[in-house]
Amino acid sequence: HPGEVRRRLACGQLTAADAITTLIDSTTRALMRVPNPVLAHLFSILPKVGLHEQAIPIAALRGLANAAMKSDATLEVNEKWQCPSPRTIAAFVAAGVPVVASTDAHEADEVGRWGQSAQVAAAVNLVDAS
Repeated sequence: HPGEVRRRLACGQLTAADAITTLIDSTTRALMRVPNPVLAHLFSILPKVGLHEQAIPIAALRGLANAAMKSDATLEVNEKWQCPSPRTIAAFVAAGVPVVASTDAHEADEVGRWGQSAQVAAAVNLVDAS
């Protein structure tokens, strides 16, 4: 649970590096368990535990992206949670992982409303920003 992870980080029972390594490792293993997985709102847990995507070493990010490619995964860019970051998306695109966007809409008037996802797509050259 995010609250438990935050507590362990705060009292020194867990380091940020160990938390990130555990998240990367468990996500990588999960990719291998199902056919054609979708990484939905990847890393949305990090702010909930007081961490940021920038703390993920680029080598770990590339390793996860390569595992996603090998497992025929798709990466979701989530409008509601505004994740993953352009840095993460770029690593997955470079590895050949397909990317889809989702509003994560729970109300009819939210369907098809894009803001952050369109900006992120433009930032990693997935769409024409004009």
